[in-house]
Order: sequence, then C-alpha cells, then structure tokens
Amino acid sequence: MIGRKLTTRERRLLVGGLAVVFVALLVDRVFYRIWLPRTVVETSHYRIQTTATRAQAEEAGRALEVIYATYRDSLGDILPRREVPVKLQAKLYKNKKEFNRCCRYKTARWAEAFYRDSCIHAYYPSTRSTALRSSSTRPSIS
Repeated sequence: MIGRKLTTRERRLLVGGLAVVFVALLVDRVFYRIWLPRTVVETSHYRIQTTATRAQAEEAGRALEVIYATYRDSLGDILPRREVPVKLQAKLYKNKKEFNRCCRYKTARWAEAFYRDSCIHAYYPSTRSTALRSSSTRPSIS
C-alpha cells in the first residue's frame, strides 16, 4: 500500500469532491446544451425554430426557399411526390457560440451548418455571409 490510510473525514471529502465533479459534468453535458427556441417562422416548405430575431429567421427562410427551388428545378424528376407536403425542419441559432454550445455533434462544430436527424442546424452569422446576401449586394464578376 502506497502512502497512509485515509481518515473517515478525508474519505468523505474525497467522495464529496467526486460528486461535485460528476454533477458539474452532468450539468455541462445535459443542461448546458439544452436549447429553447423563442420564435418559430414558417415558410412554404420550412418550419424554422430559432433564437435569432424574427427578421433574421425570415431572411434565412427566404434563402432556404431559394435553395429548395433550385433543388426542385434540378432534381424534380427524382424527388418523391407527396400528397400531403411535410414541412422541412430547420434550427437557426442566434450565433456561432450558441451553435457550438448546443451542437451535440463535435464533428460539426467547424461547420456553419449541417443536416442531421431530418433537420438543418445553422447559425446566423455575426457578419453577413455570402449565403444570406441578396443578389443585389453580391460583387459582380467582370
């Protein structure tokens, strides 16, 4: 046996310390990652849950509808036709920090958006990205 035997008080302190560490890890893994959307925005084909502002969610919804129309026009013959259309799900986080905090998939933390569990996960960039710019603000190619 290495060292001396722990006293009853030292054992209690050790067990209490381990319990505090366990609870801290539990809070980090479960409760800290809980995400509660404040707003829901519906478009023709998407249901967007978000913690960003309504205007930001509507802007993202317009961008998603443009992407949907492009896919539909390109892959229209391949895509299945549904009698009752089901809205696609999207979660829009207010910023990159919240996206990383709530993202349970560590491999996706480097991304600006990802698709998982039948839902698009994305964040609203602090500086407007090319994906969310209107066509009038895009630089022209000469």
